[in-house]
Amino acid sequence: MADGKQLDDKWKSHLEDLTEQAPLSFKLLSESLLPVPVGSSEDAIISLIAFDALQLLAKGELLHLHRCANPDCVLLFMDTTGRRKWCSMKICGNRTKVARHQIRREEN
Repeated sequence: MADGKQLDDKWKSHLEDLTEQAPLSFKLLSESLLPVPVGSSEDAIISLIAFDALQLLAKGELLHLHRCANPDCVLLFMDTTGRRKWCSMKICGNRTKVARHQIRREEN
């Protein structure tokens, strides 16, 4: 998981509880089975996020979840290459590179 921390059983149970707040039905779309929450929109979005987190946990893919290297950014991203640093090269990566360039220019 992000920051190299493991998800303990309490969090797994909590995620499972959240998916029960808005039970899921499923639809087949373009040969993919998609979860469709049943319930209020607030419960639905929380349920879908919990469902996605549980899927990542079940597939062992939480190891690919990383925090953006920009200290001002709160986003997480999936990196299967092991080389990404930023949530978006166009936004956070570019901002970091521009800031470094300005510092180098000011030093000269």
